[in-house]
Amino acid sequence: MISGTITSVTKFSLISLLSLLFISCNSSTVGPVVEVPPVRNDTVSSPGIENVYPVPSESQLAWQDAELVMFIHYGMNTFTGKDIGEGNESPALFAPTKVDVKQWVSVAKAAGFKYLILTAKHHDGFCLWPSQFTEHSVKNSPYKGGNGDIVKEFADECAAQGMKFGYYLSMWDRNSPVYGTPAYNDYYRAQTRELCTNYGEVHEIWLDGYLGRNPLIDHPMFDWLSFAELSKALQPKSLMAIMGPDIRWVGNEDGLGSETDWSFTYSHPAHHGVSNVDVWWPTECDVSIRPAWFYHEDQDNQVKSAAYLAELYLKSGEEQPAFAECSANYRWCFS
Repeated sequence: MISGTITSVTKFSLISLLSLLFISCNSSTVGPVVEVPPVRNDTVSSPGIENVYPVPSESQLAWQDAELVMFIHYGMNTFTGKDIGEGNESPALFAPTKVDVKQWVSVAKAAGFKYLILTAKHHDGFCLWPSQFTEHSVKNSPYKGGNGDIVKEFADECAAQGMKFGYYLSMWDRNSPVYGTPAYNDYYRAQTRELCTNYGEVHEIWLDGYLGRNPLIDHPMFDWLSFAELSKALQPKSLMAIMGPDIRWVGNEDGLGSETDWSFTYSHPAHHGVSNVDVWWPTECDVSIRPAWFYHEDQDNQVKSAAYLAELYLKSGEEQPAFAECSANYRWCFS
């Protein structure tokens, strides 16, 4: 009986507690929980890829989409039979009777190229424009009686045919007496300013890292970042290649890139002003169609075939534009 009494009391207690709980819940001012489906907010987007990885600038994207760049070698070496001049050549040796830049640009355009780069100055220091900062230039040559400016002729023709003009300005200058000294930085900036202000829009600038044969002259001696900053100030849409912040050298002159050579990599303080930051810095594959760079008649039978160049283009890598180095002959045209 004692056990039965306890069981009855227990049952009564449970019923009473459940009744109180029911009354309490129903008399609450808080209504029943209603599940509201989540609403998609299209005004808030995911972080852009530029917040995760670097992306190309408009100029870099256009350059990579173009896929082909032509580099035209023409200068003092065309007339001396050399590929690397001495720097002491007489300007009188540069004596073309005609320079058919229209043919150069037309041939490049017909072949599918969109960017054209001219050797405004090669290692011998001879300038194809009448630079104010040296006497070793076209202004002291017989060409057009000293009044010629091949860089202007070429740049104007590129603009006329809808092609993108660029120039090569050699760092190594065998004619300059200040090469290898701090004063050369000023000299190089002065010539950069000339080329970036007098020839319309510049799309690509080739700043070569080759410094010559003197082991005492090394890369830290040059103010690379200032060259890039000046060109960007004067030509905001231009791309500086090789020793600049926009395009890297692929590492060879065979026209071959790597399948895993991605376009984004780490920054370099000499070119970007900061270290180890992710940047968009694609490579450029370059190759000469001849044994070297300039035209020499005795090498006409050594020009790379179209089939070979086409195969090379397909092997150059998915992200690296191919860069063909061509040369005009002393008769003023492509042959």
